Amino acid sequence: MIKKILNFKNINSFIIYFSIFNILFIFTIFSKDHNNNNFIQKKINNPKEMLKNISEINNKFCFNLYFELLDNNKEKNIFYSPYSLLNVLLVVYEGSKGNTANQILKVLYLPKDTQNIKIESKELYKYFNKNQESYILKVVNALWIQKNYPILKNYIENAKIYYNSEVKNLDFYKSEEARNEINNYIYKHTEEKIKDFLPKGSINYLTRIVITNAIYFKGTWIYEFDKSLTAKDMFYVKKGKTVEISMMHKQKVKLNYLKINELEIIELPYKGNNLSMIIILPNENIDINELLQKLSYKDIINFINKLKQEELDEVIIPKFKLETSYDLKEYLLKMGVKDAFNESLANFSGITKKEKLYITGVFHKAFIEVNEEGTEAAAATGAILGTTSIKENQKIFKANRPFLFLIKAKDSNLILFIGKISNPTEN
Repeated sequence: MIKKILNFKNINSFIIYFSIFNILFIFTIFSKDHNNNNFIQKKINNPKEMLKNISEINNKFCFNLYFELLDNNKEKNIFYSPYSLLNVLLVVYEGSKGNTANQILKVLYLPKDTQNIKIESKELYKYFNKNQESYILKVVNALWIQKNYPILKNYIENAKIYYNSEVKNLDFYKSEEARNEINNYIYKHTEEKIKDFLPKGSINYLTRIVITNAIYFKGTWIYEFDKSLTAKDMFYVKKGKTVEISMMHKQKVKLNYLKINELEIIELPYKGNNLSMIIILPNENIDINELLQKLSYKDIINFINKLKQEELDEVIIPKFKLETSYDLKEYLLKMGVKDAFNESLANFSGITKKEKLYITGVFHKAFIEVNEEGTEAAAATGAILGTTSIKENQKIFKANRPFLFLIKAKDSNLILFIGKISNPTEN
Protein backbone atom coordinates (compact mmCIF):
# COMPACT_ATOMS: atom_id res chain seq x y z
CA MET A 1 0.00 0.00 0.00
CA ILE A 2 2.86 2.36 0.84
CA LYS A 3 4.51 1.80 -2.52
CA LYS A 4 1.23 2.46 -4.27
CA ILE A 5 0.80 5.72 -2.43
CA LEU A 6 4.30 6.93 -3.15
CA ASN A 7 4.45 6.16 -6.85
CA PHE A 8 2.58 9.21 -8.13
CA LYS A 9 4.41 10.90 -10.96
CA ASN A 10 5.57 14.51 -10.63
CA ILE A 11 4.06 14.93 -7.20
CA ASN A 12 6.24 15.33 -4.16
CA SER A 13 5.18 13.62 -1.01
CA PHE A 14 5.12 13.85 2.74
CA ILE A 15 5.14 10.94 5.06
CA ILE A 16 3.86 10.99 8.61
CA TYR A 17 5.22 8.27 10.81
CA PHE A 18 4.18 7.59 14.37
CA SER A 19 5.67 5.25 16.86
CA ILE A 20 4.42 5.39 20.38
CA PHE A 21 5.49 5.25 23.92
CA ASN A 22 9.12 5.07 23.06
CA ILE A 23 8.70 6.42 19.60
CA LEU A 24 6.46 8.61 17.65
CA PHE A 25 7.26 9.28 14.03
CA ILE A 26 5.71 12.40 12.72
CA PHE A 27 5.62 14.01 9.39
CA THR A 28 4.68 17.60 9.78
CA ILE A 29 3.89 20.71 7.94
CA PHE A 30 3.87 24.44 8.58
CA SER A 31 0.81 26.64 8.79
CA LYS A 32 -1.30 29.69 9.16
CA ASP A 33 -0.48 32.90 10.93
CA HIS A 34 3.26 32.41 10.91
CA ASN A 35 4.31 35.57 9.17
CA ASN A 36 4.79 37.11 12.58
CA ASN A 37 8.24 36.32 13.96
CA ASN A 38 7.60 38.09 17.27
CA PHE A 39 7.27 34.83 19.18
CA ILE A 40 5.51 35.25 22.47
CA GLN A 41 7.39 34.06 25.52
CA LYS A 42 5.21 32.79 28.33
CA LYS A 43 6.26 31.24 31.61
CA ILE A 44 3.75 29.11 33.39
CA ASN A 45 4.65 27.83 36.82
CA ASN A 46 1.44 25.94 37.48
CA PRO A 47 1.43 22.71 35.39
CA LYS A 48 -2.35 22.40 35.62
CA GLU A 49 -2.82 25.91 34.23
CA MET A 50 -0.11 25.35 31.64
CA LEU A 51 -1.79 22.24 30.28
CA LYS A 52 -5.41 23.36 30.48
CA ASN A 53 -6.12 24.00 26.79
CA ILE A 54 -3.83 21.43 25.24
CA SER A 55 -5.00 18.74 27.67
CA GLU A 56 -8.62 19.21 26.63
CA ILE A 57 -7.71 19.13 22.94
CA ASN A 58 -5.48 16.10 23.44
CA ASN A 59 -8.10 14.14 25.39
CA LYS A 60 -10.98 14.90 23.01
CA PHE A 61 -8.86 13.76 20.07
CA CYS A 62 -7.72 10.75 22.08
CA PHE A 63 -11.20 9.33 22.55
CA ASN A 64 -12.46 10.25 19.08
CA LEU A 65 -9.60 8.31 17.53
CA TYR A 66 -10.11 5.47 20.01
CA PHE A 67 -13.69 4.92 18.84
CA GLU A 68 -12.60 5.02 15.19
CA LEU A 69 -9.99 2.34 15.93
CA LEU A 70 -12.52 0.36 17.94
CA ASP A 71 -14.75 -0.22 14.90
CA ASN A 72 -12.06 -2.45 13.37
CA ASN A 73 -10.56 -3.76 16.62
CA LYS A 74 -13.48 -4.76 18.85
CA GLU A 75 -11.86 -8.02 19.94
CA LYS A 76 -8.26 -6.87 19.55
CA ASN A 77 -5.86 -5.09 21.85
CA ILE A 78 -5.47 -1.35 21.19
CA PHE A 79 -2.60 0.92 22.18
CA TYR A 80 -1.36 4.28 20.97
CA SER A 81 -0.18 7.68 22.14
CA PRO A 82 -2.68 10.50 21.53
CA TYR A 83 -0.09 12.99 22.73
CA SER A 84 2.38 11.83 20.11
CA LEU A 85 -0.25 11.95 17.40
CA LEU A 86 -1.39 15.39 18.51
CA ASN A 87 2.16 16.69 18.25
CA VAL A 88 2.33 15.49 14.68
CA LEU A 89 -0.99 16.89 13.64
CA LEU A 90 -0.30 20.26 15.23
CA VAL A 91 2.81 20.58 13.11
CA VAL A 92 0.86 19.42 10.07
CA TYR A 93 -1.65 22.17 10.79
CA GLU A 94 1.19 24.68 11.00
CA GLY A 95 1.89 24.16 7.31
CA SER A 96 -1.67 23.97 6.09
CA LYS A 97 -3.80 26.62 4.44
CA GLY A 98 -7.41 27.05 3.33
CA ASN A 99 -9.78 24.10 3.52
CA THR A 100 -6.94 21.74 4.39
CA ALA A 101 -6.30 23.78 7.53
CA ASN A 102 -9.99 24.06 8.39
CA GLN A 103 -10.48 20.30 8.31
CA ILE A 104 -7.54 19.66 10.65
CA LEU A 105 -8.70 22.46 12.94
CA LYS A 106 -12.13 20.82 13.34
CA VAL A 107 -10.76 17.31 13.95
CA LEU A 108 -8.40 18.60 16.64
CA TYR A 109 -10.95 20.98 18.20
CA LEU A 110 -8.47 23.82 17.77
CA PRO A 111 -9.42 27.46 18.32
CA LYS A 112 -9.01 29.73 15.30
CA ASP A 113 -6.16 31.49 17.09
CA THR A 114 -3.69 28.73 17.95
CA GLN A 115 -0.99 30.93 19.47
CA ASN A 116 -1.71 29.81 23.04
CA ILE A 117 -1.74 26.17 21.96
CA LYS A 118 1.70 26.60 20.41
CA ILE A 119 3.02 28.24 23.55
CA GLU A 120 1.60 25.46 25.71
CA SER A 121 3.15 22.87 23.39
CA LYS A 122 6.52 24.49 23.83
CA GLU A 123 6.19 24.69 27.62
CA LEU A 124 4.86 21.15 27.82
CA TYR A 125 7.86 19.87 25.88
CA LYS A 126 10.18 21.49 28.42
CA TYR A 127 8.08 20.24 31.34
CA PHE A 128 8.12 16.62 30.15
CA ASN A 129 11.83 16.70 29.34
CA LYS A 130 12.90 17.93 32.77
CA ASN A 131 15.43 15.66 34.46
CA GLN A 132 13.68 13.41 36.96
CA GLU A 133 15.35 11.07 39.42
CA SER A 134 12.36 8.77 39.83
CA TYR A 135 11.29 8.13 36.21
CA ILE A 136 12.31 8.70 32.59
CA LEU A 137 10.11 10.63 30.18
CA LYS A 138 11.61 12.16 27.09
CA VAL A 139 10.25 13.62 23.89
CA VAL A 140 12.50 14.15 20.87
CA ASN A 141 11.35 15.82 17.65
CA ALA A 142 13.22 15.90 14.36
CA LEU A 143 12.51 17.32 10.93
CA TRP A 144 14.15 15.42 8.05
CA ILE A 145 14.28 17.49 4.86
CA GLN A 146 15.49 16.68 1.36
CA LYS A 147 18.88 18.31 0.78
CA ASN A 148 18.68 21.71 -0.91
CA TYR A 149 14.89 21.68 -0.76
CA PRO A 150 13.47 25.23 -0.39
CA ILE A 151 11.53 25.25 2.89
CA LEU A 152 10.00 28.53 4.06
CA LYS A 153 12.01 30.18 6.82
CA ASN A 154 8.96 30.59 9.06
CA TYR A 155 8.29 26.87 8.90
CA ILE A 156 11.78 26.03 10.12
CA GLU A 157 11.66 28.67 12.85
CA ASN A 158 8.31 27.47 14.17
CA ALA A 159 9.39 23.83 14.12
CA LYS A 160 12.44 24.75 16.18
CA ILE A 161 10.89 27.26 18.55
CA TYR A 162 7.52 25.68 19.36
CA TYR A 163 8.27 21.98 18.80
CA ASN A 164 12.00 21.89 19.57
CA SER A 165 12.64 20.03 16.32
CA GLU A 166 16.14 19.10 15.26
CA VAL A 167 16.49 19.95 11.57
CA LYS A 168 18.40 17.39 9.52
CA ASN A 169 19.06 17.10 5.80
CA LEU A 170 18.90 13.81 3.91
CA ASP A 171 19.09 12.70 0.30
CA PHE A 172 15.84 10.84 -0.25
CA TYR A 173 17.03 9.88 -3.72
CA LYS A 174 19.28 7.47 -1.81
CA SER A 175 16.20 6.03 -0.17
CA GLU A 176 17.72 3.10 1.72
CA GLU A 177 20.48 5.23 3.24
CA ALA A 178 17.93 7.84 4.34
CA ARG A 179 15.60 5.21 5.77
CA ASN A 180 18.41 3.55 7.72
CA GLU A 181 19.57 6.85 9.19
CA ILE A 182 16.09 7.69 10.44
CA ASN A 183 15.60 4.16 11.79
CA ASN A 184 18.89 4.30 13.66
CA TYR A 185 17.92 7.63 15.18
CA ILE A 186 14.59 6.22 16.38
CA TYR A 187 16.24 3.05 17.67
CA LYS A 188 18.65 5.14 19.73
CA HIS A 189 16.05 7.52 21.16
CA THR A 190 13.64 4.73 22.11
CA GLU A 191 16.25 2.87 24.14
CA GLU A 192 16.41 0.22 21.42
CA LYS A 193 12.72 -0.64 21.73
CA ILE A 194 11.75 0.29 18.16
CA LYS A 195 13.88 -1.38 15.52
CA ASP A 196 13.62 -1.04 11.73
CA PHE A 197 10.61 1.18 12.11
CA LEU A 198 10.42 2.50 8.57
CA PRO A 199 9.81 -0.47 6.24
CA LYS A 200 11.44 -0.82 2.85
CA GLY A 201 9.59 1.17 0.24
CA SER A 202 8.24 3.74 2.67
CA ILE A 203 10.66 6.39 1.36
CA ASN A 204 11.45 7.05 -2.29
CA TYR A 205 12.73 9.78 -4.59
CA LEU A 206 9.46 11.74 -4.28
CA THR A 207 9.74 12.09 -0.49
CA ARG A 208 10.54 15.63 0.60
CA ILE A 209 9.98 15.69 4.36
CA VAL A 210 9.75 13.15 7.17
CA ILE A 211 9.12 14.47 10.66
CA THR A 212 9.76 12.24 13.65
CA ASN A 213 8.79 12.55 17.29
CA ALA A 214 10.13 9.92 19.67
CA ILE A 215 8.47 9.47 23.05
CA TYR A 216 9.93 7.17 25.69
CA PHE A 217 8.68 6.47 29.19
CA LYS A 218 9.96 4.23 31.94
CA GLY A 219 8.41 4.43 35.39
CA THR A 220 8.44 2.45 38.63
CA TRP A 221 5.31 1.92 40.70
CA ILE A 222 5.20 3.72 44.05
CA TYR A 223 3.68 0.49 45.34
CA GLU A 224 5.45 -2.32 43.53
CA PHE A 225 3.82 -5.71 43.11
CA ASP A 226 5.25 -8.64 45.04
CA LYS A 227 7.00 -10.93 42.55
CA SER A 228 6.59 -13.91 44.87
CA LEU A 229 2.80 -13.57 44.58
CA THR A 230 2.67 -13.48 40.76
CA ALA A 231 0.81 -16.59 39.64
CA LYS A 232 -1.07 -18.10 36.73
CA ASP A 233 -4.77 -17.30 36.57
CA MET A 234 -7.61 -17.13 34.07
CA PHE A 235 -8.45 -14.05 32.00
CA TYR A 236 -12.02 -13.96 30.68
CA VAL A 237 -11.70 -12.67 27.10
CA LYS A 238 -15.41 -13.05 26.34
CA LYS A 239 -18.27 -15.42 27.07
CA GLY A 240 -17.03 -18.94 26.46
CA LYS A 241 -13.38 -17.97 25.99
CA THR A 242 -10.66 -17.81 28.65
CA VAL A 243 -6.87 -17.70 28.50
CA GLU A 244 -4.25 -18.40 31.16
CA ILE A 245 -1.97 -15.50 32.06
CA SER A 246 0.36 -14.30 34.84
CA MET A 247 -1.38 -12.09 37.35
CA MET A 248 0.45 -9.67 39.66
CA HIS A 249 -0.70 -9.09 43.25
CA LYS A 250 -0.39 -6.22 45.70
CA GLN A 251 -1.97 -6.65 49.14
CA LYS A 252 -3.18 -4.07 51.66
CA VAL A 253 -2.56 -0.85 49.75
CA LYS A 254 -4.13 2.64 49.75
CA LEU A 255 -4.90 3.87 46.24
CA ASN A 256 -7.26 6.25 44.50
CA TYR A 257 -10.32 4.16 43.68
CA LEU A 258 -13.92 4.52 42.50
CA LYS A 259 -16.74 2.04 42.04
CA ILE A 260 -19.72 3.50 40.22
CA ASN A 261 -22.59 2.10 38.15
CA GLU A 262 -21.18 -0.50 35.74
CA LEU A 263 -17.48 -0.04 36.35
CA GLU A 264 -14.67 0.46 38.82
CA ILE A 265 -11.55 2.58 38.38
CA ILE A 266 -8.16 2.48 40.05
CA GLU A 267 -5.11 4.76 39.84
CA LEU A 268 -1.63 3.26 40.08
CA PRO A 269 0.91 6.07 40.62
CA TYR A 270 4.51 6.01 39.43
CA LYS A 271 7.38 7.19 41.60
CA GLY A 272 7.74 10.96 41.38
CA ASN A 273 3.93 11.19 41.62
CA ASN A 274 3.67 13.17 38.36
CA LEU A 275 2.37 10.32 36.20
CA SER A 276 0.00 7.44 36.82
CA MET A 277 -1.82 4.57 35.15
CA ILE A 278 -5.61 4.54 35.26
CA ILE A 279 -7.40 1.21 34.80
CA ILE A 280 -11.11 1.28 33.94
CA LEU A 281 -12.63 -2.14 34.58
CA PRO A 282 -16.24 -2.97 33.63
CA ASN A 283 -18.27 -5.12 36.01
CA GLU A 284 -18.46 -8.83 35.27
CA ASN A 285 -20.70 -9.67 32.29
CA ILE A 286 -20.50 -6.05 31.03
CA ASP A 287 -19.04 -5.73 27.52
CA ILE A 288 -16.24 -3.15 27.61
CA ASN A 289 -16.91 -1.90 24.08
CA GLU A 290 -20.60 -1.32 24.72
CA LEU A 291 -19.86 0.35 28.04
CA LEU A 292 -17.28 2.77 26.62
CA GLN A 293 -19.54 3.74 23.74
CA LYS A 294 -22.03 5.03 26.32
CA LEU A 295 -19.41 7.33 27.81
CA SER A 296 -17.91 10.58 26.58
CA TYR A 297 -14.38 11.68 27.27
CA LYS A 298 -15.82 14.13 29.81
CA ASP A 299 -17.55 11.26 31.65
CA ILE A 300 -14.25 9.44 31.99
CA ILE A 301 -12.38 12.56 33.13
CA ASN A 302 -15.17 13.25 35.66
CA PHE A 303 -14.82 9.72 37.00
CA ILE A 304 -11.07 10.20 37.34
CA ASN A 305 -11.62 13.47 39.21
CA LYS A 306 -13.91 11.64 41.66
CA LEU A 307 -11.28 9.07 42.64
CA LYS A 308 -10.71 8.93 46.40
CA GLN A 309 -8.06 7.14 48.38
CA GLU A 310 -9.28 3.85 49.80
CA GLU A 311 -7.53 0.92 51.39
CA LEU A 312 -7.86 -2.14 49.20
CA ASP A 313 -7.30 -5.66 50.45
CA GLU A 314 -5.71 -6.60 47.15
CA VAL A 315 -5.01 -5.31 43.65
CA ILE A 316 -4.62 -7.91 40.92
CA ILE A 317 -3.64 -6.97 37.36
CA PRO A 318 -1.93 -8.85 34.54
CA LYS A 319 1.64 -8.62 33.45
CA PHE A 320 1.51 -7.67 29.80
CA LYS A 321 3.64 -6.77 26.87
CA LEU A 322 2.09 -5.35 23.75
CA GLU A 323 3.12 -4.03 20.35
CA THR A 324 0.78 -2.31 17.93
CA SER A 325 1.09 -0.79 14.49
CA TYR A 326 -1.46 1.32 12.63
CA ASP A 327 -1.83 2.91 9.23
CA LEU A 328 -3.91 5.90 10.31
CA LYS A 329 -4.71 7.39 6.92
CA GLU A 330 -8.17 5.77 6.61
CA TYR A 331 -9.07 6.64 10.23
CA LEU A 332 -8.14 10.29 9.78
CA LEU A 333 -10.09 10.43 6.53
CA LYS A 334 -13.18 9.18 8.39
CA MET A 335 -12.63 11.78 11.10
CA GLY A 336 -12.59 14.56 8.50
CA VAL A 337 -8.96 15.14 7.47
CA LYS A 338 -9.52 14.64 3.75
CA ASP A 339 -7.87 17.27 1.59
CA ALA A 340 -4.45 16.75 3.20
CA PHE A 341 -4.21 13.28 1.57
CA ASN A 342 -5.47 14.40 -1.83
CA GLU A 343 -2.70 15.34 -4.27
CA SER A 344 -5.03 17.76 -6.07
CA LEU A 345 -6.73 19.42 -3.08
CA ALA A 346 -3.97 19.47 -0.43
CA ASN A 347 -2.72 22.95 0.45
CA PHE A 348 0.55 22.96 2.36
CA SER A 349 1.84 26.22 0.94
CA GLY A 350 2.98 27.13 4.46
CA ILE A 351 5.94 24.78 3.92
CA THR A 352 7.17 25.63 0.46
CA LYS A 353 6.15 27.69 -2.54
CA LYS A 354 8.14 25.57 -4.98
CA GLU A 355 5.72 22.73 -5.63
CA LYS A 356 2.55 21.02 -4.44
CA LEU A 357 2.85 18.73 -1.45
CA TYR A 358 0.44 16.27 0.13
CA ILE A 359 0.54 13.65 2.85
CA THR A 360 1.17 10.14 1.52
CA GLY A 361 0.82 8.20 4.76
CA VAL A 362 0.36 8.35 8.50
CA PHE A 363 1.80 5.43 10.44
CA HIS A 364 1.81 4.73 14.16
CA LYS A 365 3.77 2.10 16.04
CA ALA A 366 3.75 1.52 19.78
CA PHE A 367 5.15 -0.70 22.51
CA ILE A 368 4.38 -1.13 26.20
CA GLU A 369 5.49 -3.56 28.89
CA VAL A 370 3.93 -3.69 32.35
CA ASN A 371 5.43 -5.80 35.14
CA GLU A 372 5.78 -5.96 38.91
CA GLU A 373 8.26 -3.07 39.04
CA GLY A 374 6.56 -0.64 36.70
CA THR A 375 6.05 0.28 33.05
CA GLU A 376 8.25 0.80 30.00
CA ALA A 377 6.71 2.06 26.84
CA ALA A 378 7.34 2.37 23.15
CA ALA A 379 4.00 0.91 22.12
CA ALA A 380 1.34 -1.38 23.57
CA THR A 381 0.52 -4.94 24.75
CA GLY A 382 -1.40 -6.51 27.62
CA ALA A 383 -1.37 -9.49 30.01
CA ILE A 384 -3.41 -9.96 33.19
CA LEU A 385 -2.90 -12.25 36.23
CA GLY A 386 -5.07 -12.91 39.29
CA THR A 387 -5.71 -14.86 42.44
CA THR A 388 -7.61 -18.11 42.63
CA SER A 389 -10.11 -17.13 45.32
CA ILE A 390 -11.66 -14.07 46.99
CA LYS A 391 -13.16 -13.97 50.49
CA GLU A 392 -16.43 -12.21 51.15
CA ASN A 393 -16.39 -8.54 52.21
CA GLN A 394 -12.88 -8.00 50.91
CA LYS A 395 -12.28 -4.98 48.70
CA ILE A 396 -10.36 -6.42 45.77
CA PHE A 397 -9.66 -4.93 42.35
CA LYS A 398 -9.11 -7.82 39.93
CA ALA A 399 -8.56 -7.04 36.25
CA ASN A 400 -9.26 -10.53 34.89
CA ARG A 401 -11.40 -9.36 31.96
CA PRO A 402 -11.04 -6.76 29.18
CA PHE A 403 -10.22 -3.27 30.45
CA LEU A 404 -9.20 0.20 29.31
CA PHE A 405 -5.99 1.78 30.61
CA LEU A 406 -4.47 5.25 30.40
CA ILE A 407 -1.10 6.71 31.31
CA LYS A 408 -1.59 10.36 32.18
CA ALA A 409 -0.12 13.44 33.80
CA LYS A 410 -1.62 13.67 37.29
CA ASP A 411 -1.82 17.48 37.47
CA SER A 412 -3.66 18.02 34.20
CA ASN A 413 -5.12 14.61 33.27
CA LEU A 414 -3.39 14.94 29.89
CA ILE A 415 -3.40 11.42 28.43
CA LEU A 416 -0.02 10.37 27.11
CA PHE A 417 -1.01 6.81 26.20
CA ILE A 418 -4.26 4.88 25.96
CA GLY A 419 -4.91 1.20 25.46
CA LYS A 420 -7.47 -1.58 25.69
CA ILE A 421 -6.56 -5.11 26.72
CA SER A 422 -8.98 -7.58 25.16
CA ASN A 423 -6.68 -10.61 25.25
CA PRO A 424 -3.32 -10.20 27.05
CA THR A 425 -1.91 -13.32 25.38
CA GLU A 426 -2.16 -11.75 21.91
CA ASN A 427 0.52 -9.33 20.76
